[in-house]
This record gives sequence, C-alpha cells and structure tokens, in this order.
Amino acid sequence: MPEPITLNLKVPVASVELANPGEDGQDDALGDPSEIKARLAEIENIKAELTAEKQQIGQALAAIEKSGSELEQFYQQSMNEYPAQVVGLGVEIARRILAGKIEAGEYDIEAIIERAVDAAPVKEDITIRLNGKDIETLTANGAENVGRLKGVKLVADDSIGRAECVVDTPRGIVDYFVEDQLKRIVDIILNTASDE
Repeated sequence: MPEPITLNLKVPVASVELANPGEDGQDDALGDPSEIKARLAEIENIKAELTAEKQQIGQALAAIEKSGSELEQFYQQSMNEYPAQVVGLGVEIARRILAGKIEAGEYDIEAIIERAVDAAPVKEDITIRLNGKDIETLTANGAENVGRLKGVKLVADDSIGRAECVVDTPRGIVDYFVEDQLKRIVDIILNTASDE
C-alpha cells in the first residue's frame, strides 16, 4: 500500500475527491485517452449538428417572417382595393340590369331628356339628338309629352344609343350617356368612401 500523503494548505478546502488509479496506473477519473478522444469527437459532431440545425431554424424563421410581411402587404393591398372592387361589381350589375331594361324599353326617355335639358347652359334654340326608336316612343305617347318640350327640335340620330341623348345649344353640348352616368356614380361613391 502506498504511503499516505499529508498536505498542509494555507486556504480552507472546499471539496475533496479521491481518485483510484487503475491497474495500468492511469487515473480512473479521466478514463482511457482513446475513449476521451472519441467522446470529444462525439461532442464536436453534436456541436456541428446543433450549429446546422440553428442555421436551418434561422432560415425557416426568416422565411416565416418574409411570408408574414408579404401576407401583411397583400392584406393592406386587398383592403385598399376592396371598395373599388365592390363598387366595380355593383356597377357591372347595374350595367347589365340597365341593358336589359333598355332592351325591353322600360325607361322614361322624357325624364332623361329633361335632366339633359336642365343641365344645358341655355334653354332656347335647343336641338335634342336621340335614337330613332326613342323619338317614336315620344310621339307614340301623345302630343302632351312632346308638348312639354316646346321650342325644342328633336332629331333622329341612330349613332346615339337608346335611353341616351345629346342636347345641342348655341353655348355648348350636353350629352347624357348611360356609361357616363355610371362613371359619375362610381366617382361619387369612391370619393365618398375615401373621405370616410
């Protein structure tokens, strides 16, 4: 048995661990050097795997953040375009309904003419150009309807669509086209929506 070792220390001892040397004289606490190298290599492999996984997670996180940003942009763009799309859809529906009513002759040509004449800069020496079928409708409804338009000359112009008219005055022209009226409605709705 080896001789006991006596140590005189000037500082207090916090802890003591005794190691038993192995048969080959190596300290069992440290283990075989080849085993230590293998464990160190294993630790290095684990570190490399963790670093690779960290990079993959970083790339995935960057992709998620990019997707989130793109989704936010899409949402904002959709919310900005939403009113215009709804109005556009509504106008398209109105356009189709109007086309059906015009085709069926279900409109008041007199009211259309009166609106156009009201918008005219002067009320004298007016010539109103209409589709020939609309003039037939006016004259077929009787003299009282045409009588309200005294001093007004009606001219057939088949280049003008049904339910539309052009008012010619010495000071300018007022046109009343369905498509223009729909555009005005769209402008009014979109301007009202943007003011809110």
